[in-house]
Amino acid sequence: FQGDAILATFNVPIADANHARNAVHAALEMLNTVATSEYVGVKLNIRIGINTGQVVAGAIGARGRLNYTVHGDAVNLAARLEALNKEYATRLMISESSAASIDDVQLSRVGEATVRGQTRSIALYTVDPATTKQ
Repeated sequence: FQGDAILATFNVPIADANHARNAVHAALEMLNTVATSEYVGVKLNIRIGINTGQVVAGAIGARGRLNYTVHGDAVNLAARLEALNKEYATRLMISESSAASIDDVQLSRVGEATVRGQTRSIALYTVDPATTKQ
């Protein structure tokens, strides 16, 4: 259960060689949709964190109540990146491990942070949706 969050995975359970790129493009579509839509007269805001890394993935639970889920440091870091959007006044925060695979949008390094659960600082990137190559 994620509360008011959505956890999306790319590359599990279906292999996707372009998972980081596809995650960024999905994020840009989500940001555009939210920015240009109203929901029952209310404008929504979302924050997105994208990270690439190894996870443990599988169905967990009792028979008849199995839920597919992912766990691991990579999942934790994605959640921490989402939260860092507040501090940096951004809507999309991307880790260095994901940024290394992105070549069709312009990324900007916004800083470094040490997040709970990590021992070293990580480089933080964001993207301007207007820079997406067509």
